[in-house]
Amino acid sequence: MELNIKPQRKDRRKRRDIIEKLVLVVSVMCWILFLLTLAYINNAMPEQPTIFDPKGVYRTARTYWDPDMILNAFISLNTTLVFSLIGLALNALRIKRSSDRVNPSLIMMVILSLIGVLIIYFKF
Repeated sequence: MELNIKPQRKDRRKRRDIIEKLVLVVSVMCWILFLLTLAYINNAMPEQPTIFDPKGVYRTARTYWDPDMILNAFISLNTTLVFSLIGLALNALRIKRSSDRVNPSLIMMVILSLIGVLIIYFKF
């Protein structure tokens, strides 16, 4: 029989607190905004003629990037970057135990949105 057995600490966290819920909501919002950005970029790309109308008889294909859609994508990426940084700040407030982790989705959103902002800023 061992006498040096320490009693285990009881985990007092029964359910998610408000900060953890906010981090989850911010993460979901960032992914929605990033998908919206991808839709903007898809609509902004130059159009290619199809096999059914190769010479553009019925409709001429746009051969340039749409600047309005690029601006919308730039705004959406900046908003995603701000929300993901806010989410990381909230997550940093939450980390107090060794079992707590940083949300990897928010880190990925910061990296992707920062790369997207830089590409749009320097390319267009």
